[in-house]
Amino acid sequence: MLNIKRGAKHKVTILNCGRYLQFVLLSLIFSADALAQAPSISYKTPQVYPVNIPISTLMPKNAGGAVPATIYGQVTTFAGGPNGNVFNGPTRICEDASGNVYVADRDNNEIKKVTPAGVVTVFASGFNQPNGVAIDKNGNVYVADAASNAIKQITPSGAVSIFAGGSQGSTDGKGAAASFYYPYSVAVNAAGDVYVADDGSNLIRKITPAGVVTTLAGSGFGYADGQGSAASFDSPNCVNTDAAGNIYVSDQQNNRIRKITPAGLVTTIAGNSNAGALNGNGISATFNSPSGVAVDAIGNIYVADLGNSLIRKIDVQGNVTTLAGSNTISYADGIGTAAGFYHPNDVQVDPNGFLLVDDYGNSAIRKIIITGYTIDKTLPPGLTFDPTTGIISGTPTAISSSTNYTVTAYNTSGSSSTIVDITVTATAPPPILNPPIISYQTPQVYAVNTTITALAPTNTGGAVPPNPYGQVTTFAGTGTVGSADGLGTAASFNDPRGIAVDNANNIYVADNGNNKIRKITPAGLVSTVAGSGVAGAVNGTGVNASFTNPTGLTVDAAGNIYVADSGNQLIRKITPNGAVTTYAGSGFVGVNDGTASNASFNFPNDVIVDNAGTLYVSDYVNDEIRKVTTTGTVSTLAGTPAIGSADGTGSSASFYNPAGLTFDASGNIIVADADNELIRKVTPVGVVTTIAGDGTKGANDGTAKASNFRYPEGVTYDASGNLYIADTFNSLIRKMDPAGNVTTFAGVADVSGLKNGDRLSANFNAPFGIVADHNGNLYISDEANFAIREIALTGYTIDKPLPAGLVFDNTTGIISGTPTVTSPATNYTITAYNTSGSGSAVVNITVLAAGFSFPAIPAKTMCSADFDPGATGGSGTYTYTSSNTAVATIVAGMIHIVGPGTSIITANDGSGPQTQTLTVNPYVIPSISISPDTYSSCQGLSVTYTATAVNGGVNPTYQWNVNGQPAGTNSASFTSTTLNTGDIITCTLTNNSDCTQGPVTSNNATITASPYVTPALKIQNITSNSVPAGTDITFTATPTNGGTNPSYQWQVNGASVGTDGPVFTSNCFNDGDIVTCILTNAGGACLTTLTATSNPIAVTITNSLAVSITASATTVYAGTPVTFTATSSINPVVYQWMVNNKNVGVSSSNFITTTLHNGDVVTCTVMLASGCSVSAVSNPIVITIMLTADIAIPNAFTPNGDGINDLWDIPALANFPNCIVNIYNRYGILLYNSRGYSKPWDGNYNGSKLPVSTYYYVIDLGGKSPKLSGYITLIR
Repeated sequence: MLNIKRGAKHKVTILNCGRYLQFVLLSLIFSADALAQAPSISYKTPQVYPVNIPISTLMPKNAGGAVPATIYGQVTTFAGGPNGNVFNGPTRICEDASGNVYVADRDNNEIKKVTPAGVVTVFASGFNQPNGVAIDKNGNVYVADAASNAIKQITPSGAVSIFAGGSQGSTDGKGAAASFYYPYSVAVNAAGDVYVADDGSNLIRKITPAGVVTTLAGSGFGYADGQGSAASFDSPNCVNTDAAGNIYVSDQQNNRIRKITPAGLVTTIAGNSNAGALNGNGISATFNSPSGVAVDAIGNIYVADLGNSLIRKIDVQGNVTTLAGSNTISYADGIGTAAGFYHPNDVQVDPNGFLLVDDYGNSAIRKIIITGYTIDKTLPPGLTFDPTTGIISGTPTAISSSTNYTVTAYNTSGSSSTIVDITVTATAPPPILNPPIISYQTPQVYAVNTTITALAPTNTGGAVPPNPYGQVTTFAGTGTVGSADGLGTAASFNDPRGIAVDNANNIYVADNGNNKIRKITPAGLVSTVAGSGVAGAVNGTGVNASFTNPTGLTVDAAGNIYVADSGNQLIRKITPNGAVTTYAGSGFVGVNDGTASNASFNFPNDVIVDNAGTLYVSDYVNDEIRKVTTTGTVSTLAGTPAIGSADGTGSSASFYNPAGLTFDASGNIIVADADNELIRKVTPVGVVTTIAGDGTKGANDGTAKASNFRYPEGVTYDASGNLYIADTFNSLIRKMDPAGNVTTFAGVADVSGLKNGDRLSANFNAPFGIVADHNGNLYISDEANFAIREIALTGYTIDKPLPAGLVFDNTTGIISGTPTVTSPATNYTITAYNTSGSGSAVVNITVLAAGFSFPAIPAKTMCSADFDPGATGGSGTYTYTSSNTAVATIVAGMIHIVGPGTSIITANDGSGPQTQTLTVNPYVIPSISISPDTYSSCQGLSVTYTATAVNGGVNPTYQWNVNGQPAGTNSASFTSTTLNTGDIITCTLTNNSDCTQGPVTSNNATITASPYVTPALKIQNITSNSVPAGTDITFTATPTNGGTNPSYQWQVNGASVGTDGPVFTSNCFNDGDIVTCILTNAGGACLTTLTATSNPIAVTITNSLAVSITASATTVYAGTPVTFTATSSINPVVYQWMVNNKNVGVSSSNFITTTLHNGDVVTCTVMLASGCSVSAVSNPIVITIMLTADIAIPNAFTPNGDGINDLWDIPALANFPNCIVNIYNRYGILLYNSRGYSKPWDGNYNGSKLPVSTYYYVIDLGGKSPKLSGYITLIR
């Protein structure tokens, strides 16, 4: 793992098998933040979908690093293929920083180079079975040339040399003094050290940059971990280094992956002696002749499993999985196991998110993508998973039970997995339920002994189940000790303690005294999930397993049950099919953290699981809250093995026998701290606070910390955020609302029993566990009653008794009956509860003495018709009066509305007056304003006006008008393309639902609609139409409709020149150049086009620039100086000489060279010295180089002093002043040596005449010319 300091700039080296890669971590490439940003994904779960109905797209939420839109595990062919036309037995690969791939093409004895575009060329040749290849930071390529027993180096220019070795053996030493035995692989680390898998010697060797060879590890054939020579290997096939300098080895014949520290300590990472393809952890997995090995930046290891034709992956936890391949020899692109390989020999990690694979048997280089998304199993039919985005979509076509799907996201910095639970049902899932919103018509005035009309609540929120809120019943259990399964009260328990609920509302009970885990369906059917009833710690399925006094339990989203097996000091797991295993704990009393099997507990009391699968355990006697991760690591979150009640963080906090646990809505852990008589809260990072209880024993209600408890052992939350507490030794169920007020919810303090009924009259006996299901019910494991109790949390409540004779129905909220006594006006608070929350309303009720009834008068409007005031009963004859005739009058016994306001209406039937208040609401005054999306436009363009209505009512009518004429549709917006400048737009609003005085009209809106114009441009030459070369010429531009801020782009022959302005001056012209200008109106409106191109003007140059060249000779021998001279028509100029169109020489009218070749073409380009681009190219001169075959060499001469042919004269050698002439006798003795041949040989040796004979000559002309040799006869 790389440790990068935030905000710093870093140079990071990544080394893989045969790979050296450097890059600077800048924000645009690989920032420190991005490096640490593995994905962090989650889905909304669970999901319940109805069959045959398209689902809403389910997308992952990613709080971490971005995930590339690629398909994880997709295999493609990068280069080559089974036809063998490109490669022949490729064995190893490496990659440089530019993405070029180098291939050890063994059977072709070549090193090939593959560009990122897949173009293959020969980089170097002349090897003898090159098996390994690696590259260093300088671009030097190292080759394990196996049959040569040498490590060779190829420079970036392609020069090949022996770096070390060259003979068979295992001798350490420097360079050629060292020896190797069939070296099979090489790798380079950041320091430039080369590591060699010396296959035949079964050693791992190291070569320093200076070429010094040492043995890092191994002692010959065998298998042993250890330090340096204490370790042994069997055909180590590949080496690889990571960023920390560790070396990884594919130990082929041992079927293992090994690791060597920089100090030489050898360990085994994965695999065992058995050949196979088993996935698993570490040495439980198997390989079959593993060959290539590579490591990515976060420590995942990839293996070319040659014998299995698979690509395997070893994650940082040591888990071995199959990444790609079908475990059969084949050649197929595809995804994961749908792809096929033929003895893959090497792998290479590319930092861009893919693997390179040397597919040896298929003679191909393959690519595997290692970023994107995966899912662990097939979704229900009709649903699809997009591996590039992680999106689940489609239409389910078949019913599917609740199933957990593990989705994993990968990027180059790591991976993230999450679980989404999906169920497909036969019918649509129930709609999301809102809390109730209730109201009553109030106030109500009733008469004694007169039956009232039933008063029902109006509910505009979520429905309220018809349950008697707070009713306590016995859900299961006989009330006596037993272990019988059965329905409801026919079943029996023995000290039921922990209690939990699953997603289907099944209840699970830790039946402590029976050593069993029991299940109760929503219908009340009790069965045994696991446990034989005999104390023990046997794993197994169902009743074949055993527990010892299980105390707490929880259920995860997948239906797995986790049990605090207190008497065994273990945490056990029960799968949905009943298989029981030990999840954590050694079985010994202790307080050790560590791996699951090494950790220890002391009477674990309760356990809960979060959405990520992490367990939290109340370690009762250890007085700690423990944490168990999904990887089996046990740690202490809070507390210390010492009794106390201190708040604080981690071990600075203390508990005294912590018991029941639950989560609040924020993911905090709520703890029933039993012996401290407190309720505590623990944050996910271990911060402990006290949220309820004063620490003394008692049953006092009150604010959170003013209340007290007596050994609380169970806690749970309902949907409204109320916390319920099993107050065990008080035999009470307590409730703390979100504001922190603690009340007694059910039971009678200090009264124990098994009494059902209303919550405040019911009795419990040592309630232990407590849980709320998803249907609004509370379940309590009533330990000493040996029963499971149920309390309904849905229905209605009223805060005080109604007047005598009236009845409140707590299942419907209806008030009915016949009042029997008078009662003053009283407010009654009624609360409705459903599974999503609660809602309250107040109703005011008055009961008067017997007589007539005059109910409240509903509010009226100015549009209300005359109506009966509403008195009933009594004598049946009523008189009415109005206290405010400006509001209402009485007309023929009816109320007639006059104006807005209030008036007291008095009714009297002769027994006395009664009054009610009439409220008349005024007219609703609507208003409307309109505004356009633009106040000016171009003729024909769309303009939209939007109306904003105030008091428009439920279904208003809009009438748009243009210049007083109707236009548009009945809509709050109006769009037109036919408006003209000066048009007046209005909109009339009519409120169709309220009491108003008529339509209203908006403000006037006007528009300016401008016509379109076309820009144009004319240019002229104001200097002269004909000038000498290099003379300034000025052009001017005159625009039409150019706008307020036009821009100009001058062009010569279509190429942009000059500056942004209407004037352009330049002296850089050739004869016939065409000058134009492009006008851009950037700020104008209503344009047919933004740009206009001017008329063209041709430039006439009277004396154009020209150049000619001459040569001192055009036919010469190689190496002979040739002088070229250039003559320009205009001066001063800059000269550029060229040979075969490549620049040579300096800026001079003369160019002298001795390096020409036959057929070379020499030219000269001149440019005006002013720096402008006017130029001319000379005539070409072709050079002929005479071949050495033209050198006439005599085969005999007669040095007898007669003045004829006395010297061995070779005139042509005068053209080769650096030649070397050697003459030998028949015995190979050098007789004559001359550098240059200015003085021909006279037939003498050391001043003495040589005898007549035949002599042998060798003439080295120098350069690349071949040597000349032959025989010469000396005749006297």
